[in-house]
Amino acid sequence: MFGHNNAATSVLHKSVSRRRGLHSCVCLRRHYVEYNKSNKEKDGEHCHTKNSASNRRTSRWDNSARSPVENKFQKIEKKTASSSGWSKPPPSLLKDNNDELTIPNYEVRNTASPKKIDFSALKSFIKSGQELAHVNRSEVESPKQDHEPKIERLSVESNTSTENAVDLTKLIGIIKTKKKHFDIEQPNFNLDRPNKDILAGIKNKSEISKKLQYRDPSKVWEKETGNYNELKSFFKQLPKRAKISGRVMNDPVRVGDLVTFGTESLRLYIVADTPKSFDSRVATFLSDKGEIVFSSFSNISYRIPSAIPERYMETIQNFVNKEQKYLDYPPVGIPDSNFTRSTKSLPFELQNESESETTTEMEGEVSEYDSNDLVISQASSQLLTNSDVQTYIIPNAARALYHNALTEISNAAFRQVHDTNRKLEELHRILQNDETGEINAPRSISIFEILAKLNAKSEPSFSSGKACLGILPHQSVDYDSTSFPAADYLSVLFALKKQSRLWTIQRDKASFSPTKVIIWPLAQISHEDQVVKDLRRKGLEQVAKYCADKLIGKSNREHLPLYNAVVSMLKEYVNGKFENDPMVSTTIISLLRRIDKLLANAGQTTPDDMYKYEYSFGKAYDLLTRLNEDVNVNPFKWSAENNLPGEETSVKADLQESYFKYFDKVYELPEKDDIAQRTLARNLYQEDPLGDKRIDMKEVPIYCIDDPTAHEIDDGISIYEENDKYVISIHIAEPSSYIRPDSIVSSIAYGKSSTTYLPEAVFPMLPQIVSKLAGLGSDSVETRTFVVQYRLSKKDIDGYIGEKLKNSLYTPDNMFLGKIKQDIYDSSDVKFALVKRFRQGFTYEAVNKLLQDGLKVDNYREKSVSGDADFDNLIKLQYISSILWGIRESNSAYTSGQNKKLTVGPNKNFISSKIIDEGSYKLRLPNSDQVIETSPESTKNISIQLVTENMIIANHLTAKFATDKGIKILYRTLDPKFNTELSQEYKELVQNGGIDIDQEKLINLYAFLTRGVISDKPDKHFMMGLNMYTNISSPLRRFIDMVNQWQFQDYFLGRTTISDESIGGIVSRLNARNDIVRGLQRQSVTFWQLLFLKIFNEQNNGNLAEKLGLKLSLRSNPKKGMTVAANLETFSSVNAHVEVSQDLLEDVASGDLVVGGLLNNSKLHLKKIDVIENQLVFEYR
Repeated sequence: MFGHNNAATSVLHKSVSRRRGLHSCVCLRRHYVEYNKSNKEKDGEHCHTKNSASNRRTSRWDNSARSPVENKFQKIEKKTASSSGWSKPPPSLLKDNNDELTIPNYEVRNTASPKKIDFSALKSFIKSGQELAHVNRSEVESPKQDHEPKIERLSVESNTSTENAVDLTKLIGIIKTKKKHFDIEQPNFNLDRPNKDILAGIKNKSEISKKLQYRDPSKVWEKETGNYNELKSFFKQLPKRAKISGRVMNDPVRVGDLVTFGTESLRLYIVADTPKSFDSRVATFLSDKGEIVFSSFSNISYRIPSAIPERYMETIQNFVNKEQKYLDYPPVGIPDSNFTRSTKSLPFELQNESESETTTEMEGEVSEYDSNDLVISQASSQLLTNSDVQTYIIPNAARALYHNALTEISNAAFRQVHDTNRKLEELHRILQNDETGEINAPRSISIFEILAKLNAKSEPSFSSGKACLGILPHQSVDYDSTSFPAADYLSVLFALKKQSRLWTIQRDKASFSPTKVIIWPLAQISHEDQVVKDLRRKGLEQVAKYCADKLIGKSNREHLPLYNAVVSMLKEYVNGKFENDPMVSTTIISLLRRIDKLLANAGQTTPDDMYKYEYSFGKAYDLLTRLNEDVNVNPFKWSAENNLPGEETSVKADLQESYFKYFDKVYELPEKDDIAQRTLARNLYQEDPLGDKRIDMKEVPIYCIDDPTAHEIDDGISIYEENDKYVISIHIAEPSSYIRPDSIVSSIAYGKSSTTYLPEAVFPMLPQIVSKLAGLGSDSVETRTFVVQYRLSKKDIDGYIGEKLKNSLYTPDNMFLGKIKQDIYDSSDVKFALVKRFRQGFTYEAVNKLLQDGLKVDNYREKSVSGDADFDNLIKLQYISSILWGIRESNSAYTSGQNKKLTVGPNKNFISSKIIDEGSYKLRLPNSDQVIETSPESTKNISIQLVTENMIIANHLTAKFATDKGIKILYRTLDPKFNTELSQEYKELVQNGGIDIDQEKLINLYAFLTRGVISDKPDKHFMMGLNMYTNISSPLRRFIDMVNQWQFQDYFLGRTTISDESIGGIVSRLNARNDIVRGLQRQSVTFWQLLFLKIFNEQNNGNLAEKLGLKLSLRSNPKKGMTVAANLETFSSVNAHVEVSQDLLEDVASGDLVVGGLLNNSKLHLKKIDVIENQLVFEYR
């Protein structure tokens, strides 16, 4: 099952880099079998001296405090210095090995005893495999060497360390008997017998092994699998039935998915099991060849979700069986990533002699090693013989079920690559014009749109050529709902990667498989080819000298024409465009090297190399910064995918921005000509479409609680009494009552999908005038609002507030929470209103201050009124929000207790760097008036909870209203689909930790969460603790909210402006664009955090950790890798690591440092920081 021919060695050597992170034991097992086979073939060729029968184990071996592994390793280390080779402790010293090979009689008590192995040493051995392999190779290269001196040297060395030595009395006896042949690894194996007898014995043992370890387990498994024949039929049809669609790509990885590891291979693996704890990142995968692979989800390259139906999940999990060990027979299976041990894992004869307990090592980072080192394979296999380490196998019958199906899908995909490659080239030419008629503009496109066009029966048509600034919502096409054969998807991905000049595949971390690509215009590709061609002639030297002169300060009288083109390519290089394009990448790296050399020749010192790689994207960014007069800018704004105006990356984005400015100017013209009037009529309703539906709420005070720097005010809250009820209304701005869904403004906003918030800039979704027209907060100005309303019993709320004011620890019971929840559902309604009484000055900080006014609180506690109407309204809303949180919390909702706020903006009065408070920092950028400021923003404060809980209930009740009334809206869903173990752990986590969950546990939890997505069907939002959810509360900055408002308009007015059929296409487009916006925002925050740390380090002579007071804690055990991941408070987006040093290991061993504990800043010294690659590495010394 695990065997491979010798030719695989070279292939494995080439692919070892792609195996990083995969569980080491797959390769160990493969090579052990191969090595064992080769040894058996050579049994009759090598001559040794025979040992007389001595079957006892030495007392020294039995009583040694060290494991056999450690003994072996120490000998190896000593022998490395000498010219002699290395050999393992003879297995015969550990067990009986009779010449007669028969099936073991388990009724007879065997003298062997279970191995006690230190598997930390085994893991260390794996990491030290290179040195050991070198020693082993020296032996193999000298097979004719006299063996007797080698034995004598081994004996001498054993005497130098009696504590670890193996008793070699039997070997000495063998030598004295002057027997002609013996095997140093099996002294009891009689090689003086005739070859015929030896061969028969080997065959007999081999047949026993096959029966016990392969055939018998397979028969038992097949017999116990009740749906075996059904599975057999299913897998036979799987190559034709395996489909994929865009809609399932957002599903979490589950048992039954098919995946590949590495983009250079289409070999498929089945997901057989998922992690059972948030502390684990390791899942179980099954290869088509019967290998078991323990690996992290992060190593997945391509994925076919739900290829195997859910009804077969339990059977798929049972494909992996615990192996029953047999006395003196090396196991054929592999251990799990934890090297789990138990008494039941021993051979039957040894179980009674072992203590009846189970121990498990803590899981950490998977060891990496050279999978071609046969020494490691041999050692691992021998050590597991008779050990209590649990090993796992795939029964042959199970492998036979799926082997052909997986290989057939892979082969079908590979056979299609040539034809797919040709079709993609043709499609690329057709797609030069986008749906708006624009040509020569890079843009993002769904892979499922590509599949649809490739599989279209008719030839894809060119665009009509009619140019516009964006497509309208009702013109959307739903490509994600169509299912395509899995082989087609894999074939397209493989071909797209080969055509890296035409397309750039966008990695999707959430779906673990690509879902979109950037299509590059032929004109740009041709231009870049010409630039590279010019550089490879004489241009490279010219550009390098021009850049070097500019950095040195020499005046360049004549501008170099090639310079601007090279700068543009460097910007794309920084954003990873040429990562899979060796021609362009090598040219750019050659340019960087030449510039470095010219600067060095001129006596210019280059900054210390602290990049992730020698010529990483970060080095190119630093060059661009120096050429920009050392002014730092956010490099991710340069990406064509992000489509931002003003960055010279998109002509369309610049035109859209110009149109918004024109629209703002036209609206405010005192006198409007025909063109201005047509512009307004084309975009805006002439009158309020819901004018006769609105209720009058102009006298109700509304509180718009927000940050004083908020760009759009789109929500507010009100409360008043009516018939012994409190009427709570959430007022939402209603731009949909101004903007037509078929307008140019709507099409531009649709393309943006949302406002983009970066630390240094905001790119609004709508023109400024729309925020002025529809925004809330202007007192005495009649404003249209979308209202979500519910009513609560005054008696219930007043009673609850009274109890809380008497005892702040008071917690209502589930019956009370259930009654409030039902009252909300029974009374909830959606309305349209006119309002104008907006209370002023109620920012988050102002509300917190008001509600913490001790005198007012005392008055309200005693009299139920404080004398301040605003205080009375807000304290009621405060405690109602706490009830709303209690309802969600009872459904295992979770909310983070603290967000990090990072801004970059001008501040001429601030000079250098300053630590304001714990977790709050300011730093001025060099050669700029821009200041980076980072600070914690607690979500536990009163005002934030007041607003947040009411917005959440408004979104939830809107989804419920739409579902009850049959209104086709867009929903927001998030369902990680945890298995039973993870679900239980999550509940315990949120119940015990509340909103103060430890950061380490929080990071582990987030690694398992899928992203929230837009859907056209109601489904639960796991983190919200709600069975359905939508977005309605922020229409000035989210297009999904706009669509939902238009759908409610159509329902109340009995009309259709956006058809139900176009909703699916809107879902696909918004999800795709939202991914891009989220990615840009996340990358930008990470960049500014790293830049802050880099500049602060430079300003403080390299003493970053101590001067800044960093809080760095280990995320895992440092014994299992060259570096160990670390959590970095305040700068949580940064990928921080600490190099594993002897000092670090000693501090962990002594207990001075534990996982999750803070590291000593005085011992942390910055080694690497890469602001583009997101890497921060400290030395610990």
